[in-house]
Amino acid sequence: AAPPPPPPPRPRLGCYFCSDVVAPANSMTRRTLDQQCTVSRPGLAMVASALAVELAVTVLHHEHGAEADADVPAEAAQAATCDESPLGVVPHQIRGALSFFRTDCMLGRAFGKCTACSATVTDAYAARGFDFLLDAFNGGDYLEELTGLAQMHREAEAALEAFAQKERDELLHPPVLAQPHYENRLERKALRIKPSALGLAGARDELLDFEEWLPPLLG
Repeated sequence: AAPPPPPPPRPRLGCYFCSDVVAPANSMTRRTLDQQCTVSRPGLAMVASALAVELAVTVLHHEHGAEADADVPAEAAQAATCDESPLGVVPHQIRGALSFFRTDCMLGRAFGKCTACSATVTDAYAARGFDFLLDAFNGGDYLEELTGLAQMHREAEAALEAFAQKERDELLHPPVLAQPHYENRLERKALRIKPSALGLAGARDELLDFEEWLPPLLG
């Protein structure tokens, strides 16, 4: 019997920066106190480091080691039946909200424009070495331009501006709708509503026409 076909290649898992659409920056500069989580919540560093240690130990004991696939959150409830790691599931990401004292296991695939692990970045580092690092450190937008994130931002802003301009044009120049045509059933002629015929005067004329048209039908 022919051997079974090999399984399809698994999508590459993303790194920490794959979920961002901006290049890494100084997280302490020009940030409010609530945005500096390591300052406003000093216990968070110990919580994160403890989870990192447990995750590292779980990976080390996994059958596939660092090549272990990520366990999706839906399978986390079946940790007792997991036979690949004696210590339980191996989540890809553990993200928490300390304001709710909650942690969630998530899975994220690699981003083609990631400023850390994309092929564009790794190839540039392999080709230029330390010069690449200097450009990345000294230029705040270097990585965004290199990976195409900056172009993606410009395209998104252009699309939003085009949508906003379309709304402004519709407000300034509303579409002209065709005026309806009415037929006077008494005289059998088409009448076109004019601005002067609207309001009370127009309603009076319609009532007079209706009064002339109704009696022959009732008689």
